[in-house]
Amino acid sequence: MAHWLALHALWSEMRLTALIGEQNLKFVFNGFPEVFAGYCLTVEELLDHTQENHSSVIVEINGRFVNRRDYMTRSIVEGDRVEFIHPCFGG
Repeated sequence: MAHWLALHALWSEMRLTALIGEQNLKFVFNGFPEVFAGYCLTVEELLDHTQENHSSVIVEINGRFVNRRDYMTRSIVEGDRVEFIHPCFGG
C-alpha cells in the first residue's frame, strides 16, 4: 500500500509539472524582487542557495518569524516577502 501511495504521489507531481511547464517562483527577498527557477522552494533551500550561515540568521516571511525547526518544511510561495535578518550584538 505504501509503495502505491509513493508512486501515486510521484505521478501526481510529474503530472503537475507537465501541466505547469517551466515555472518561475516570484517573491521579494530582502526588499528586492527575485525570480527562482521552479515552483517550490523551502527556507532551507533558499539558505543553501544564498550560502547563508543557518545558525546566525533570523528568517522572517511576510512579517512573521520562522522557527529554525521549520526551515526544511516551510515553503516560500508566490508573492511572499522573505527577510534574512543578521542580528548584531555588542556595545
